[in-house]
Amino acid sequence: MEDSHFQKRLDEIIALEKAAEPNPFQATKILQRIESEFLTPKTSGFPVWTRIFQPIAISLALIAGVLIGSFAARTGNNRNDIEVAKTKNLQSLRTSLFISEITDENNILNFNK
Repeated sequence: MEDSHFQKRLDEIIALEKAAEPNPFQATKILQRIESEFLTPKTSGFPVWTRIFQPIAISLALIAGVLIGSFAARTGNNRNDIEVAKTKNLQSLRTSLFISEITDENNILNFNK
């Protein structure tokens, strides 16, 4: 019973859709909108100052990167100097205490590897 009711309702909806006349002006509206989209000149979405600001910002970022890199390189050299000073202090300590060799972690023989 429910199937027949559903089928009748479906048939009514299909009949209404077939009977409906299309709006004759709808096609005209759609074609006019398409023409207006293609015929109007496109303006740039970015203002002029953005086109000027972008290369300047990239240049500043590049300069900042170079400066940071050179600063890091200079401080890295200072660390190497500290390591050399530690090595010299270690050698002077070894000679003053008459120690022939101080064992390093790198020089330890390990059988468990």
